[in-house]
Amino acid sequence: HQHGVSVSADESHFAKRMHIMSNTMSTENPPPRGIPNVSGVACHLSSTLLLLLHAIPPIRAALLEIAKYHNNDDTNAVLQELANLTRNLFHQDCNVEINPEPLYQALQQSTSLDPHELGDAAKALRVLLHTLQQDESLLQPILKHYCMAGSLEQTLVGECTCHKHQQVCRIQKKKRPLPFPFSIPAEESTTSLQQALLNATIVPQTIVGVDWNQVSNYIQQEAQDCGDVLRCKEWTTTRTMSFASLPHYMLIHLQRAHYHDNAVQLWTHELHVPLQLHMEPYMTNDESLLVQDECCRTYQLVGSILHVSENDNVTHENHDEQEDGHYVTLVQSNSQDWYLFNDERVTLIPNEQQVVDLMSGRCPADCEFVEHESSYCTTVLAYTRMCDCFDATNMTLMDDLRDSLQRTNTETVESMVNWDEPHELVGRRLRIRWKSGKYYSGIISAYDRESGKHCITYKDGDVRHYTLSKKTIEW
Repeated sequence: HQHGVSVSADESHFAKRMHIMSNTMSTENPPPRGIPNVSGVACHLSSTLLLLLHAIPPIRAALLEIAKYHNNDDTNAVLQELANLTRNLFHQDCNVEINPEPLYQALQQSTSLDPHELGDAAKALRVLLHTLQQDESLLQPILKHYCMAGSLEQTLVGECTCHKHQQVCRIQKKKRPLPFPFSIPAEESTTSLQQALLNATIVPQTIVGVDWNQVSNYIQQEAQDCGDVLRCKEWTTTRTMSFASLPHYMLIHLQRAHYHDNAVQLWTHELHVPLQLHMEPYMTNDESLLVQDECCRTYQLVGSILHVSENDNVTHENHDEQEDGHYVTLVQSNSQDWYLFNDERVTLIPNEQQVVDLMSGRCPADCEFVEHESSYCTTVLAYTRMCDCFDATNMTLMDDLRDSLQRTNTETVESMVNWDEPHELVGRRLRIRWKSGKYYSGIISAYDRESGKHCITYKDGDVRHYTLSKKTIEW
């Protein structure tokens, strides 16, 4: 109405549900809260959890729904404990205790993550996401729709470089899912995220060991008929990649660790991180993608994980990744404010330029919230597509999740009903379906042994007698 356009009743209902969903996902009220580093070395886990829960609202909303059906036997322990932690983290009462220990115990039992050992945030992110989407998890549809919908088109170009076959070329194009997170090298010569993306996708990379005799579905380009060309050993193969489809949310892992002198070192150089990321330079030449609105090809930065280390301590012995130092998280709230999460300590960042400086590896001047004797380097970035909103698909996914939770909860409770001792049902609460299809709530107030009927007292005071085995019931 504010734009002078009339809406139908269905559209008005749709808008109301969007407003309710948006409020459900808001982090403005209550104020943001962090996660305690209970073991002293679990910052790689807390930073990962804070990024997922604050930067990707659909995941948060789904976990809050799951938390309403606590102690569900059909929910895996990691998912259930994560839902419980999410409920407490976003509880209206800021005095509710935030204790990640039950979740960490579940992770330690079912994954390779150990909250009592030094760890890498990017690895923790990959393991946690893999756990949440396996075994037909309740979160799987949400993750698939919002996070796993992207794809890459990989192009292999093989050229025979020997004198005999110098005009022979093979080209193979193949699509594959976009990893979540998407890992790209961030070498010392890389000065910006855009350059890192370009180097990882469009710039040809030499690939060693490709046997074109085993490669199928290739395009053949040759000026002469050479039957023995595939057996030739002098092949040079390059690979390029481009984005074939874009997900709603994109996580980018900047690979900063590298081996040098038998030790893992970090590239802690400045690397510019943009608040808005335009994806056109890295996309395939597909007209169906190019005709989309520009906002659907533009991403907004909503969060990151930063590795903090002392300036003279960037070499690590006997570790596969950057496990020394400390991890912190930067996220943007619904109010567009930026917050720095240092475990349970949360600090408001006054302006966006300080956010850009911090993510790019520059300590903002005159800032009390950073340690100026330490180096900050971004390891994981979270971006959301600017055209995204909580659309009908999101509502359908949330409705399906609620139905699944309610159905599972009903089946679980029904399995606990002892029909052999009907008198033991007295005092139980239930909902009975009437002929209209509506369910009405009441309590079993008595049982008549002679008739075999239970007395139901409804909330409005109405009293009825039923043979419950003939009724559709929700316990």
